[in-house]
Amino acid sequence: MWKPRVLVEEEAVMTPLRRRMIEDMRLAGLCEGTQQTYVRAIARLAGVFKQSPVRLCEEQVATYLRDLIAKDNVARGTFQVAHFAIQFLYRNTLQRDWALLKKRCAGPRKNACRKFWRRSAYAACCA
Repeated sequence: MWKPRVLVEEEAVMTPLRRRMIEDMRLAGLCEGTQQTYVRAIARLAGVFKQSPVRLCEEQVATYLRDLIAKDNVARGTFQVAHFAIQFLYRNTLQRDWALLKKRCAGPRKNACRKFWRRSAYAACCA
């Protein structure tokens, strides 16, 4: 049986940006699990650059997404979660009109192997 994860002390302190993003996700009808996953993805982004996502430029975010594939070698699903979380934050919460957020990733079908995905147009969507 699934049990909700207990918040650690660090997560109990909520920044105004996190609070605003959670409220936007709630208003958009995203379920609580998706909200938690998106918040963790954005926290990882902020942790890599050691600054608030508000201060990041489009090129830094694009570099982060490229590095998820090239250096971190993450699975397709992990990349998608990070990509969708970043899209939500910058489009909906921060209302940024970046070209990076308008690119459409044409990835392989779900049954395609990981090796193919790494070389596909999907992996190059942030180039």
